[in-house]
Amino acid sequence: MFTVWQGSTYDYMIKMDVGVLNGIELSKIHFNLNHTPNIGGIYLKANGVSNNDGGVWCSTFKDIKMGNLKGNGIFLEGGDVTTYKLPNQFLIFENVRITREDDNYNSLKMTGEQGQITFLNCTFDGTTNRGPNVYIGKLNPNDVGGSGNAVISFINSTVQDSEYGALIDSSQNITFDNCWFERLDNGLEIRNSNGINIFNNRFVDAAGHGSISPSLVLPGQGRCISSENSFVNINNNFVSVTDPSSQNAQNEFFILGIGNNNVLNVNNNSFQDPRQSATFGIMQTTLISSNKINIGSKKLVFVNSSGTVNRIDSTVNAGETLFIRANGGNITFLPMNPTNETTGKNIFLNGRSSLVLTNGQAATFIKIDNVVGNEKASYQLVSISN
Repeated sequence: MFTVWQGSTYDYMIKMDVGVLNGIELSKIHFNLNHTPNIGGIYLKANGVSNNDGGVWCSTFKDIKMGNLKGNGIFLEGGDVTTYKLPNQFLIFENVRITREDDNYNSLKMTGEQGQITFLNCTFDGTTNRGPNVYIGKLNPNDVGGSGNAVISFINSTVQDSEYGALIDSSQNITFDNCWFERLDNGLEIRNSNGINIFNNRFVDAAGHGSISPSLVLPGQGRCISSENSFVNINNNFVSVTDPSSQNAQNEFFILGIGNNNVLNVNNNSFQDPRQSATFGIMQTTLISSNKINIGSKKLVFVNSSGTVNRIDSTVNAGETLFIRANGGNITFLPMNPTNETTGKNIFLNGRSSLVLTNGQAATFIKIDNVVGNEKASYQLVSISN
């Protein structure tokens, strides 16, 4: 099942055998890595047998501690996402404590095909190292099919003392719920990912290390959460710093949206001090193209061009609203035929023959999932902001 180091040359204390390992329980182990360079704790690499099936399935890892670590603490390496036969899946990690000491390694690393994995009451410590304590990402940097990591939950866990608490890349349905992030420059860095949920967490000195030195980034570059090309839900979190009046705690971000392809649903977060609530990049921009605006799942949009709009293309659900502001000149909205739409228009203006938003004005629309002619949904004007 597992190979335990017994010789003079090794890279991990425990490594798994080939094939599928099902129903394993590993518990009550304390690893002291003695500051030995490039030596890790547990390596779960999915290796296939004759039919190419492999990975650890339906297993539990409990009451494990690793210290003085200069390699990866736990490394879960699944197969390439094009094979779908080499996953690590249906796993529970409970009361696992890992402290890394080397910038080049992670307390927890997950690449390749992984799914249905829970980390409960775990701690990932970095002793103020560069890089992330937790890395969830691609098997290889050039993979185009995503990382294969999906449906992974961190519950009541702690991530602390590092440049990044966790870096998530090209993954889906990753959840942090009721976790603690402390003494970090960037609490959570999210790239090219969807369905990321950040709920009910506590961020303490987790943007540029707050008021705690030393920080590994320049002033104004710290953030609790950053997102690039990702869909992220951020709700019910609390943010604090040790000393709100400290100069080191000023001008950092709660949320930083990088680029113009993010969807950030942000609600009901609270802050020890209003200065900790700063965000940038939740508002996204678009242009009019062929009399249409395509805004995906974005809900706060500035239109940086002028022209006529006959159609809104959006993936929000019925009952959700869109706030659209003219930001590059005047916009003229033209309405659909509310009883027999066959021309490709899907905007309902409450009887108006047109709506003109001058530069700086905005309007709110609500999506309705009605069938009108060729259209499966329409966008009804709710209000106009002068």
